[in-house]
Amino acid sequence: MAPEVLKRNYGPEIDIWSAGVILYILLCGVPPFWAETEQGVAQAILRGVIDFKWEPWPSISDSAKNLVRLMLEPDPKLRLTTKQVLGMFTLASLASECKESLKYLLVIADHLSTEEVEDIKDMFKMMDADNDGIVSHDELKTGLAKFGSHLVESEVQMLIEAVSILVKLIWIENGLIS
Repeated sequence: MAPEVLKRNYGPEIDIWSAGVILYILLCGVPPFWAETEQGVAQAILRGVIDFKWEPWPSISDSAKNLVRLMLEPDPKLRLTTKQVLGMFTLASLASECKESLKYLLVIADHLSTEEVEDIKDMFKMMDADNDGIVSHDELKTGLAKFGSHLVESEVQMLIEAVSILVKLIWIENGLIS
């Protein structure tokens, strides 16, 4: 959630913030702002401090770190525009930067047992209430609650956006799109 959303005065610049959060997660595997409570997360967002000192940040390019920093600029007037983001980095170069994260996910997927894969398929089928082969936002939210997850709305949305970008990066990695 962008700082201006917390202040209840926002515009389209929040989309760049959201994309910056997703990029941060794809590059390092954790959200840029974290706390035990929603209020703590909100305070961390308002402080806007981003730490690039711990792993894997030292091995990530300065240009990727700079892009994340500029996308997560707390002041929406200073935050990059969509055109500026696209001018700084291509999706293919982002896929390259995210390659290590993708490798970890693919390694995990390769090591799932047949039973674990079946469990995931069963979980998907349980969430896909209308049986259309797609888990919608509402179906995901309901399904996660059934499985005991207590994600808040913003976390569910972030999960959906991250998975969407991850799928696109995997497609790029495998040459299915450019």
